[in-house]
Amino acid sequence: MKINNNYNKFNTQFSQAGKDSPIMLTYEQKMNILVPKTKEVLAETAEKQVPENGLFRKVFVSFSVPDTDNKALLGIEYDEAEPKTQRRLFVGVHHNNSDRLTQNYLLKGTKAEILEYLKDNSNQQSIIDSVNNLSKKTDEYYSSL
Repeated sequence: MKINNNYNKFNTQFSQAGKDSPIMLTYEQKMNILVPKTKEVLAETAEKQVPENGLFRKVFVSFSVPDTDNKALLGIEYDEAEPKTQRRLFVGVHHNNSDRLTQNYLLKGTKAEILEYLKDNSNQQSIIDSVNNLSKKTDEYYSSL
């Protein structure tokens, strides 16, 4: 069996063809990409899996918080006080490989109200602020251990 040694010489001239230098995004730019996509995926999932009334299994979408060892969750669960009609939208953060979740509730309402909130772009910064605060709290907790 013959090995073609010219293969590498042929490919090296094309290896950088059409490639730009990598673009470095800031933390804010990354979050401005991650949060809207997460909201979109959660809204699509909620339309299918969250009932108008009654109990259901918690629905959430997660993403890695840029420049940290944390993961963020954006999710919907039923309200324990009024499980028949009320749902809660929450944001939570946990350290990778841990089961301790720090979370805040963003909204309590009907399925329709939560879907409307998820589809509204004006609340993106409040979600980012919540993720930032929870991520800092999570980092503080694990740095003190």
